[in-house]
Amino acid sequence: MADEWRVRVSLPKRSRAAEDSPWAAAMRTLRSRVSGDIKVSQTRAGVFLYAESAHAAVQAEQVVRDVLAGHDVTADVRCDRWNPVSKLWTSHEDLMNAERRKSAATGRAAWLVRVGPSSRRELKALARRLEAEGFSAARRWRYLFVGANREDDAHALADQVRGYSSAGPRIRVQRVYDRPPPVRVPLARGGHIWVEADSEWHPA
Repeated sequence: MADEWRVRVSLPKRSRAAEDSPWAAAMRTLRSRVSGDIKVSQTRAGVFLYAESAHAAVQAEQVVRDVLAGHDVTADVRCDRWNPVSKLWTSHEDLMNAERRKSAATGRAAWLVRVGPSSRRELKALARRLEAEGFSAARRWRYLFVGANREDDAHALADQVRGYSSAGPRIRVQRVYDRPPPVRVPLARGGHIWVEADSEWHPA
Protein backbone atom coordinates (compact mmCIF):
# COMPACT_ATOMS: atom_id res chain seq x y z
CA MET A 1 0.00 0.00 0.00
CA ALA A 2 1.20 3.53 -0.81
CA ASP A 3 0.35 5.05 2.56
CA GLU A 4 2.13 2.47 4.68
CA TRP A 5 2.52 4.71 7.73
CA ARG A 6 -0.21 6.04 9.96
CA VAL A 7 -0.70 8.07 13.14
CA ARG A 8 -3.61 6.87 15.24
CA VAL A 9 -5.31 9.26 17.66
CA SER A 10 -7.97 7.95 20.04
CA LEU A 11 -9.55 8.94 23.35
CA PRO A 12 -12.62 8.15 25.51
CA LYS A 13 -16.04 8.61 23.88
CA ARG A 14 -17.14 11.13 26.47
CA SER A 15 -14.36 13.46 25.36
CA ARG A 16 -15.56 13.70 21.76
CA ALA A 17 -19.33 13.55 22.05
CA ALA A 18 -20.17 17.23 21.56
CA GLU A 19 -19.36 19.29 18.47
CA ASP A 20 -18.14 22.15 20.67
CA SER A 21 -15.90 19.92 22.80
CA PRO A 22 -12.14 20.54 23.03
CA TRP A 23 -11.65 17.33 21.02
CA ALA A 24 -13.76 18.61 18.11
CA ALA A 25 -11.94 21.95 18.18
CA ALA A 26 -8.59 20.16 18.22
CA MET A 27 -9.56 18.05 15.21
CA ARG A 28 -10.55 21.14 13.23
CA THR A 29 -7.20 22.72 14.04
CA LEU A 30 -5.38 19.51 13.17
CA ARG A 31 -6.95 19.30 9.71
CA SER A 32 -5.83 22.85 8.99
CA ARG A 33 -2.23 22.22 10.09
CA VAL A 34 -1.27 18.87 8.58
CA SER A 35 0.57 18.75 5.27
CA GLY A 36 -1.40 18.23 2.09
CA ASP A 37 0.48 14.96 1.59
CA ILE A 38 -1.12 13.53 4.72
CA LYS A 39 -4.49 11.82 4.34
CA VAL A 40 -6.83 12.24 7.30
CA SER A 41 -9.81 10.04 8.15
CA GLN A 42 -12.06 10.15 11.19
CA THR A 43 -14.17 7.39 12.70
CA ARG A 44 -15.98 6.90 15.99
CA ALA A 45 -12.80 5.31 17.32
CA GLY A 46 -10.68 8.39 16.59
CA VAL A 47 -8.63 9.97 13.84
CA PHE A 48 -6.10 8.35 11.50
CA LEU A 49 -3.42 10.20 9.54
CA TYR A 50 -1.76 8.28 6.68
CA ALA A 51 1.70 9.04 5.28
CA GLU A 52 4.02 7.56 2.67
CA SER A 53 7.20 7.65 4.78
CA ALA A 54 8.35 7.33 8.36
CA HIS A 55 9.69 10.88 8.30
CA ALA A 56 6.34 12.31 7.20
CA ALA A 57 4.51 10.20 9.79
CA VAL A 58 6.80 11.32 12.62
CA GLN A 59 6.30 14.96 11.60
CA ALA A 60 2.52 14.42 11.53
CA GLU A 61 2.67 12.80 14.96
CA GLN A 62 4.43 15.85 16.36
CA VAL A 63 1.79 18.14 14.84
CA VAL A 64 -0.90 16.00 16.48
CA ARG A 65 0.77 16.21 19.89
CA ASP A 66 1.24 19.98 19.58
CA VAL A 67 -2.40 20.52 18.59
CA LEU A 68 -3.74 18.33 21.38
CA ALA A 69 -1.57 20.10 23.95
CA GLY A 70 -2.74 23.48 22.64
CA HIS A 71 -6.37 22.46 23.19
CA ASP A 72 -5.64 20.77 26.53
CA VAL A 73 -6.81 17.40 25.18
CA THR A 74 -5.35 14.12 26.41
CA ALA A 75 -5.37 11.31 23.85
CA ASP A 76 -3.61 8.10 22.95
CA VAL A 77 -1.28 8.85 20.01
CA ARG A 78 0.62 6.10 18.22
CA CYS A 79 2.66 5.89 15.03
CA ASP A 80 2.44 2.57 13.14
CA ARG A 81 3.69 0.97 9.94
CA TRP A 82 1.77 -1.53 7.85
CA ASN A 83 3.34 -4.98 7.76
CA PRO A 84 2.37 -6.64 4.45
CA VAL A 85 3.45 -10.07 5.71
CA SER A 86 1.44 -10.21 8.93
CA LYS A 87 -1.26 -7.87 7.55
CA LEU A 88 -1.07 -5.88 10.78
CA TRP A 89 -0.02 -2.41 11.88
CA THR A 90 3.29 -2.47 13.77
CA SER A 91 4.46 0.16 16.24
CA HIS A 92 6.94 2.63 14.76
CA GLU A 93 8.86 2.58 18.03
CA ASP A 94 9.21 -1.20 17.81
CA LEU A 95 10.51 -0.92 14.25
CA MET A 96 13.09 1.71 15.20
CA ASN A 97 14.26 -0.40 18.15
CA ALA A 98 14.61 -3.40 15.82
CA GLU A 99 16.74 -1.36 13.42
CA ARG A 100 18.95 -0.21 16.29
CA ARG A 101 19.41 -3.76 17.55
CA LYS A 102 20.25 -5.03 14.07
CA SER A 103 22.85 -2.29 13.58
CA ALA A 104 24.40 -3.09 16.95
CA ALA A 105 24.52 -6.80 16.18
CA THR A 106 26.02 -6.44 12.71
CA GLY A 107 28.22 -3.42 13.39
CA ARG A 108 26.80 -1.77 10.27
CA ALA A 109 24.58 1.26 9.81
CA ALA A 110 21.03 0.41 8.71
CA TRP A 111 20.70 3.72 6.85
CA LEU A 112 22.93 6.09 4.90
CA VAL A 113 22.74 9.83 4.40
CA ARG A 114 24.26 10.88 1.09
CA VAL A 115 25.40 14.45 0.41
CA GLY A 116 26.28 15.54 -3.10
CA PRO A 117 27.32 15.89 -5.74
CA SER A 118 29.24 18.80 -4.30
CA SER A 119 32.74 20.26 -4.38
CA ARG A 120 35.50 18.23 -2.77
CA ARG A 121 36.43 21.23 -0.65
CA GLU A 122 32.93 21.52 0.80
CA LEU A 123 32.65 17.79 1.41
CA LYS A 124 36.02 17.67 3.13
CA ALA A 125 35.04 20.50 5.49
CA LEU A 126 31.66 18.86 6.15
CA ALA A 127 33.30 15.50 6.85
CA ARG A 128 35.67 17.06 9.37
CA ARG A 129 32.81 18.76 11.16
CA LEU A 130 30.72 15.60 11.37
CA GLU A 131 33.68 13.49 12.49
CA ALA A 132 34.38 16.02 15.24
CA GLU A 133 30.81 15.40 16.43
CA GLY A 134 31.35 11.65 16.54
CA PHE A 135 29.92 10.58 13.17
CA SER A 136 31.70 8.29 10.73
CA ALA A 137 31.83 9.96 7.32
CA ALA A 138 33.27 8.61 4.07
CA ARG A 139 34.00 10.62 0.92
CA ARG A 140 33.60 8.97 -2.46
CA TRP A 141 34.33 11.15 -5.49
CA ARG A 142 31.96 14.13 -5.14
CA TYR A 143 29.76 12.48 -2.51
CA LEU A 144 29.82 12.14 1.26
CA PHE A 145 28.18 9.21 3.06
CA VAL A 146 27.27 9.14 6.74
CA GLY A 147 25.74 6.14 8.50
CA ALA A 148 22.77 6.05 10.88
CA ASN A 149 21.39 3.16 12.91
CA ARG A 150 17.69 3.98 12.46
CA GLU A 151 15.53 5.71 9.86
CA ASP A 152 14.56 8.43 12.33
CA ASP A 153 18.25 9.06 13.06
CA ALA A 154 19.00 9.26 9.33
CA HIS A 155 16.40 11.95 8.73
CA ALA A 156 17.48 13.88 11.83
CA LEU A 157 21.07 13.70 10.59
CA ALA A 158 20.00 14.88 7.14
CA ASP A 159 18.30 17.91 8.73
CA GLN A 160 21.45 18.58 10.72
CA VAL A 161 23.66 18.34 7.65
CA ARG A 162 21.32 20.63 5.74
CA GLY A 163 22.05 23.30 8.33
CA TYR A 164 25.80 22.90 7.77
CA SER A 165 25.90 22.65 4.00
CA SER A 166 24.69 24.41 0.88
CA ALA A 167 23.92 21.01 -0.66
CA GLY A 168 20.23 21.43 0.26
CA PRO A 169 18.15 19.28 -2.10
CA ARG A 170 21.21 17.14 -2.89
CA ILE A 171 20.86 15.37 0.46
CA ARG A 172 19.30 11.88 0.28
CA VAL A 173 18.63 9.01 2.67
CA GLN A 174 18.37 5.31 1.95
CA ARG A 175 18.30 1.94 3.67
CA VAL A 176 21.64 0.25 3.32
CA TYR A 177 20.20 -3.05 2.09
CA ASP A 178 17.94 -1.24 -0.41
CA ARG A 179 20.77 0.85 -1.78
CA PRO A 180 21.34 0.19 -5.52
CA PRO A 181 24.79 -0.77 -6.74
CA PRO A 182 26.97 2.02 -8.17
CA VAL A 183 27.02 2.54 -11.92
CA ARG A 184 30.28 2.01 -13.86
CA VAL A 185 30.82 5.06 -16.11
CA PRO A 186 33.59 4.94 -18.77
CA LEU A 187 35.80 8.01 -19.12
CA ALA A 188 36.58 9.62 -22.48
CA ARG A 189 40.34 9.20 -21.98
CA GLY A 190 40.13 5.64 -20.78
CA GLY A 191 39.44 4.10 -17.43
CA HIS A 192 36.18 4.50 -15.51
CA ILE A 193 34.56 5.83 -12.37
CA TRP A 194 31.83 4.43 -10.15
CA VAL A 195 28.82 6.70 -9.63
CA GLU A 196 26.07 6.11 -7.09
CA ALA A 197 22.71 5.56 -8.78
CA ASP A 198 20.07 8.21 -8.01
CA SER A 199 16.87 6.35 -8.83
CA GLU A 200 16.40 4.65 -5.45
CA TRP A 201 17.56 7.48 -3.22
CA HIS A 202 14.82 9.57 -1.64
CA PRO A 203 14.79 13.24 -0.60
CA ALA A 204 15.63 13.63 3.06
